Order: sequence, then C-alpha cells, then structure tokens
Amino acid sequence: MRESEIQSKIIKYLESVGWLVVKIIQTNKNGWPDLQAHKNGVTIFIEVKSQTGKVSELQQYRLKKLQEQGFKTIIATSIKDLQNEPII
Repeated sequence: MRESEIQSKIIKYLESVGWLVVKIIQTNKNGWPDLQAHKNGVTIFIEVKSQTGKVSELQQYRLKKLQEQGFKTIIATSIKDLQNEPII
C-alpha cells in the first residue's frame, strides 16, 4: 500500500475517534512529520511510512527534537500502530 493511502486511512481513523488531524504538505522545516493530531490539549506528530519505507536521518532528528519538547511522536505504517498507543 502506498504511503498516501496509509495516510488517508490513518486520518479517517483518528477523526472517527475525535482527533483533529492536519496533513502537513509544505513547511519551512524539511523532515517535519506528515501528520499532526490534536485532541483535548494534546498534540501528536505522526510520520507515516509504507511497509518498505525508511525514516531518514533528518526525520529522526525532527522526531527527537519534538520528543525533547514533550510531544508524543509515532512512526506509523498502518492504523494498527496507532491502535496500540495508549494515548489514542
């Protein structure tokens, strides 16, 4: 399954359980996570990859910096990756 298809399914799932989801198309920060999900004052950053996709060094750096700021970050290849997260 293509990354765009996985993103679409993740967005639909998160919105069905009450999250406001923003797909990041362009930003001034290369390597920024694909999706931001917001609910009850919580923001989660999600990097979506296909089953064969790899997180680049820059993407890993961005995720680490977000975690250092106290944000939850998730690398997801399917909805199951989100369903296993207690915060969702």
